[in-house]
Formats: sequence, C-alpha cells, structure tokens
Amino acid sequence: MYNSYQELSKKDKKIVRELIDKGIAEDFKRGMQHFDQLIQELKKSSDTPQDQYYKLFNEVRDFDKQIGRMYDGRTGSRYLGILANQIAQDLVNVSELEDLSPEVKERLLVHVKLITE
Repeated sequence: MYNSYQELSKKDKKIVRELIDKGIAEDFKRGMQHFDQLIQELKKSSDTPQDQYYKLFNEVRDFDKQIGRMYDGRTGSRYLGILANQIAQDLVNVSELEDLSPEVKERLLVHVKLITE
C-alpha cells in the first residue's frame, strides 16, 4: 500500500489513529489472555519449574517480536497498512470504519481482501 496517509483528511487521520490504538489495546489484551492460559496449563504440568519458565519466556518473546513487527516504526505512511492488518486479524471490526470517508474505507477493504486471500 503506497503512502496514501498524506491524502487523508484530518478527520480520517484522527479516526485511523484512534482505530489503530484500539487495535493495539486488543492485541495486548489477547496476548495477556494467552499468557494467562499458558500459566494455568503450566501450573498443572509435570514439567520442572525451569522448563515452565522457558516455555513462558519463549511465548512472551515470540509475542514481543510479533508486536514489534506490527507496530514498530508506526508512522503515518504505514497507518493504513497497519489498520488493514488489524482488521484482517479481527482486532478492529469493519463496522468501526463507518466514520471514515467512503474512499478511505474502500481502500482499506481492498487491502484487507488482499491480505486475507
């Protein structure tokens, strides 16, 4: 997706930033739920505490890498791509795009379709 952020109206830019922030919060929430579930499973396992720690550590490290790939360098030129990825991962619902201009909404949906196919 080319740098179309500069072509967005101020209203669209604000909405896109807010939706991305909401998606980031949901991403972290899901990560924490996953870690909680893993901890509960590890408590029941017969693994040594050291093995349990390594499993948890590896999950946190992998999640951190995923978050870094998705959100590091979060500049305006990447906003529409980030939002499209969040929609594709169901972090942001398509119904939340209703306040965007029809042109921006259409560009996002085309990008989401390309990601999910």
